[in-house]
Amino acid sequence: MQRATTVHGGTLSGPTEWSPEKVLLGSGTEVIPNVGNIERIPGLFTEEGRSGFLVSIKNFQAQYLMMSPGLYSEEHAHDYGFMIFTTGGRWVLCSEGRRCLMVPGSICSVQEGASMGMECPFKEAALLLFFLEGGNAVRAKYEEYLKRVSGRKTAAGEILTTRIADLPASHPARVFAERVSSESEV
Repeated sequence: MQRATTVHGGTLSGPTEWSPEKVLLGSGTEVIPNVGNIERIPGLFTEEGRSGFLVSIKNFQAQYLMMSPGLYSEEHAHDYGFMIFTTGGRWVLCSEGRRCLMVPGSICSVQEGASMGMECPFKEAALLLFFLEGGNAVRAKYEEYLKRVSGRKTAAGEILTTRIADLPASHPARVFAERVSSESEV
């Protein structure tokens, strides 16, 4: 099998601790040749999975999350809005106790202050792209959030994530997981 090569007329900028390799194509134009090759993109490992920064402009930024199989993240709110595009795998979005199965090609929007939770009751990981309001200002907040999550604490000090299999059999997340797939981890 031949390895794919990125053909470009720009300048290659190597990866940093928090940023992937990019092609600087023109003034203010950056390209990440292959977001699908997550292993080559820097990230922080948390209980939610592996997450990292991709690109940003003044008012928006893009990040990824490779959501861990078996994840249950209870509903919580953020002080910024964002959209999530599912590029691979399956996961469950929860808001106000209602759930929706998300599959490759699914996209959702979450307004600032809205309650949402994430569940990955399947044996495979899910790859998500997040598009966040606030650009570079939100990037710093998001990195701080990731550090809190990696320490198993939210701003209020509560544990945010657990394994879905550790929830009681009657928990709505497990009931929904059984409904959508016999391949779930519950």
